[in-house]
Amino acid sequence: MCDDLTAIGYHYDGGFAQYMLVPARAVRNGCVNVLPDNLSYEEAAIAEPLACVINGQELSGVKLGDTVVVIGSGPVGSFHLELARSKGASKTILSEAAQERLDAAKELGTADIYVNPMKEDLAKKVMDETEGRGADVVIVACSVGKAQEQSLQLVAKRGNINFFGGLPKDKPFIQFDSNQIHYKEFTVVGTHGSAPRHNLTAINLISEGRIKAKKYITRTLPLDKVAEGIAAVEKAQGFKTIIKP
Repeated sequence: MCDDLTAIGYHYDGGFAQYMLVPARAVRNGCVNVLPDNLSYEEAAIAEPLACVINGQELSGVKLGDTVVVIGSGPVGSFHLELARSKGASKTILSEAAQERLDAAKELGTADIYVNPMKEDLAKKVMDETEGRGADVVIVACSVGKAQEQSLQLVAKRGNINFFGGLPKDKPFIQFDSNQIHYKEFTVVGTHGSAPRHNLTAINLISEGRIKAKKYITRTLPLDKVAEGIAAVEKAQGFKTIIKP
């Protein structure tokens, strides 16, 4: 949340290159981490999105015994489910409208309950699973306005909603019934990035085997096939695509 935020790949050249200059400012601010000997570069590359999820979990306030609903079964949604479990969530529910991605999440075993909202009433399912109370935490890990709107019907009184996925810039508005937040007294937060300390925590979680980074790497491609990798990501094929210089 730095007011003077700069990033490699945006303000500094980098990414999809064989070599990259690291700004002195990044070193001074603790943005460079020494990798543990047991951690491969491929696994370490997963630390960045995981760091963002760790930041999101801090603001989401997941705690022991919570029921957590995650909407979106991409890598970020899967990380949220894994971390929620590690924090003691008693029940995790994953909602994913793309059946292929939902099936892939089932194979990974990221949640306790899987719902395709195109085939099943998500709100009813959440209420049935919580005896009508709603979820303690709802994390919208996708860039869909309707999903953000629906989260208001899923959350419990005094629960917490996290809008983790940003909406398209040309459609940033949703229908928000403010009476819901007034009478149910729940909290809505948004998270998108991370701090250096989150990245270090992510590296340690992967190194210690608490997050199995390898299972999220769907394909590894050489640098000269970067366009192929980007196309696969745009089509939501698999989870993470690694580009090796």
